[in-house]
Amino acid sequence: MLINQNWNNMKKIIVVAMLIVTSFGAFAYTASPKVSVDYIQEKTKLKDGVTMKDGQMYLIKDGEMTEMLKAVIMSNGTKVLTNGEGFFKNGESFKLENGDVVYMNGKIEKKSP
Repeated sequence: MLINQNWNNMKKIIVVAMLIVTSFGAFAYTASPKVSVDYIQEKTKLKDGVTMKDGQMYLIKDGEMTEMLKAVIMSNGTKVLTNGEGFFKNGESFKLENGDVVYMNGKIEKKSP
């Protein structure tokens, strides 16, 4: 009888221990990392460059858009005029359309069709 009672107590201890161990795993799995507001703002901030919006050229600097008043020359020598025309260093030309962006490194991002 004493052995049977000890066995029942041992089973209870094992079950409680298993529940505790599995609950730690569940809490660790469901916890999500916190992302700072600064990180989110940095990722969504506009990159420096120029863009055409509604037929008007804008300069993007430090996340702010202002009207583009004069031609801008990018770090790779690409030049963009206030009318949306651009010229690569080798003399080839291009024309920006609404939504297109030219970053300060000279990379051009065309709007999605």
